[in-house]
Amino acid sequence: MIKNTKKFFSIFLSLLLVITCCTALVVTANAATSEENASEAALSSKYQTNPSNKVGKNATIKIDGNFSDWSEDMKIAQSGAWDVANNWKGTHENCVLDTYSLYAAWDNDNLYLAWQMVNITDTFWREGDGPLSDGGRVLKVPLIVALDVNPNSTSMTNKTTEGKYIWDFKGGIDFQNHVDRLLFMSGVVGDGTPAMFKAVDESGNSNYTNGCLAFSENGIEYAMAEGNIESEIMGLDGSKSPDDVYGDNGKWVDYKTFKGSQGTHNTKYDSFYEIKIPLSTLDIDKNYLETNGIGAMVLATRGESALDCIPFDASAMLDNALGEYGGAHDNTSHEKDDIDQITVPFARVGNIGDNPGPQPTTAPTTAPTTAPTTAPTTAPTTAPTTAPITDPNKDTLDVTVKSNLANSVTKTYSSDDKTVNVKLNLKSQIGIVNGQYEITYDPTKLKLSSTNYDSSGKLKITPEISNKGGDVINSNTAGSIVGNFSSVTDPYDFLTEKALFDVTFDIIGTGATTVDFNMIEMDSINSANVTNMLVVKGNVLNAFNQAASASFTVSNSNIDPVVNLGDVDLDGHINVKDATLIQLYCAGLTTLTDKQLANADVDQDKRVNVKDATIIQLVIAGLRPGF
Repeated sequence: MIKNTKKFFSIFLSLLLVITCCTALVVTANAATSEENASEAALSSKYQTNPSNKVGKNATIKIDGNFSDWSEDMKIAQSGAWDVANNWKGTHENCVLDTYSLYAAWDNDNLYLAWQMVNITDTFWREGDGPLSDGGRVLKVPLIVALDVNPNSTSMTNKTTEGKYIWDFKGGIDFQNHVDRLLFMSGVVGDGTPAMFKAVDESGNSNYTNGCLAFSENGIEYAMAEGNIESEIMGLDGSKSPDDVYGDNGKWVDYKTFKGSQGTHNTKYDSFYEIKIPLSTLDIDKNYLETNGIGAMVLATRGESALDCIPFDASAMLDNALGEYGGAHDNTSHEKDDIDQITVPFARVGNIGDNPGPQPTTAPTTAPTTAPTTAPTTAPTTAPTTAPITDPNKDTLDVTVKSNLANSVTKTYSSDDKTVNVKLNLKSQIGIVNGQYEITYDPTKLKLSSTNYDSSGKLKITPEISNKGGDVINSNTAGSIVGNFSSVTDPYDFLTEKALFDVTFDIIGTGATTVDFNMIEMDSINSANVTNMLVVKGNVLNAFNQAASASFTVSNSNIDPVVNLGDVDLDGHINVKDATLIQLYCAGLTTLTDKQLANADVDQDKRVNVKDATIIQLVIAGLRPGF
C-alpha cells in the first residue's frame, strides 16, 4: 500500500509539473499575443487621414493670419487633443505642441497648407502657470512641413552632407517613407530664417547652399492666427496611459464644451498656422498636383525630436512617452529627445492616389534622382553666412523671469555663460510673518545649480528667511520648487531692500525660457490698521503696492558649480552607501536632488545609471583610481 501511495504521488507530481509547464507556455503565448495585438491595435476612430477621401480643394488663400479662407471640406487629416507625451509625463511644461488637424488647398500657382494646434490645459491649470506660462503659446521651436512630391526622386535623410540633422537637431526624425521636401520654420512667425530643404546628393542629404531655399527669396509665406477653426475639439481627459489613443475605450470629450476644474477651454490658447508654397519650388504644376497628388505631414518639435505630428504616428510620438528625458529626468518625457521613425502614410493633397506618374512637362528635363549640380535660379546665389542662420534654436538663451510681485525682466545669455542667477528683491514697510510660493522653470533649458545647497544637502534659496529659520521646502522636482515660511513671533525684516529669493540655475539649453516666481500667499504682521497689511492670496495683492515693492536682479556667473563626484549622500565621504543610493534610484525606490544627481554621474555621460554605481564600487575596492 505504501509503495502504491508513493507511486501515486510520483505520478501526481509528474502530471502537476507537466500541467504547470503547459500553463506557463499558455500564459507566455497569451502574453506574446497581447503584445502583438497592442502593437497592431488600430487608433481611435477620432484619428483620420483623408476623411471621406477628401484631398483639399482648388482655392486661393490669403496668408494673413486669419482662418476665414479655410473650410471643413479642405481638411485632409484629423487628430486628437491632449494626446501628446506631456499628458502622461511633463504636464507642467510650457509650449504645448499638440497638432489637431491639417488642411490643404491649391490654385494655378501655389500649394496652401494649414494646421490647427491646441492647448486645452487651461481646463485644469491656472492662467499663467505651467503650460499656460508665456501666454500658453507655441514658442520659438521648429515646426516642420514634410512633403512627398515625386516618388521617383531621391528620398531625403533629414540630414546635411556633414552628417548632422538639419537645423542641428540633437535627437532626430527619420522618415521611413518617401520625402523630398522639408520646410523648417519657427513657431514664432518672423523668428529666424525659415527655409525649404531638398536633397543635393544621391544619399538624400541636403546642405545650406543649393539645397536650402529661404522662404523670403522664394515666395514662401506663413502666418499664425490665435484661435480655433474647429467646430469641436475631441481630446482625452483623465487618461492614465498612452494606450488610450488606441480603440475608442478612452475617455474622449469635446473641449469646446467640456468643463474642467478651471472651467471651459478658451481658444485664445490655440494656434492656427497657414503657409503658401509656390508650385514652382516643388518643380510641379497644378495639373500634376490634381492628376497625381502629393503627400503632406506636419511635425511639431522642441529642436531635439518631434512631440506630435499630423497625420498622427503613435508609434513614433508615444513610444517613449513614459521614459525619462536625458535618462535622468523623471518628470519630463524621453519623447523630447528620442529618435522618431516616421512610418505612417502622409495625407494626400490633390489626388488620393499614392503612386504618381512621371514628372510633368514643366518639371526639370533631367531626372531628379541625382542632386542638382547648381543652385536653382530662385535659390540664394550665395551660401548663408553660417549654417545655423536658418535655425531658431540659436546658441543663446533668452531667460524671462516673472512674478506676481514684480515686473518681468528678460536677459540673453551667450554660449560662454554657464549659470543664471535670479534674485527677487523685496522691500516692505512692515514685517512679513508667513508665505507660500512656487517657482517653476523648464528643466530642459535650466537646471537647479548645486550651489543652491548647503553642505548638508539642504536647498537654500531664501537667504533672509533661512537665516531666521522657519523655511520649509515642500517639494523640489526638476521644473518646480514649492515651499513656505513662517515666523509669527519674530517677523522677517525687509525694511531695507533684500533678496527674498536667490536662485542659481545651470544653463543646459538654448532658445527661450521663463522662470516664474509665484507668491501664492504672503502676510504681514498683524496690525490694527488693516489697510496697511501686506497680503498676497491667490494672485490678488491687497495693499502690496502701498506697503512694499519688489524687483528682479538677473545676472550670470561663469564659475562652475561644485561637484563632488561619488559623494551621492552628501556626507563628505565616498563609500558603499553612495553606490547603494544610486542602485535604489535606478530601481525607482528613491529620488535624488539635482546636487546628488550631479555627484552621482561619475562617468560624466549626463546619465545616472548602474554604471555609475559600479564605478564607485571599483574605486572603493581600489581597482580604479579615485575621482
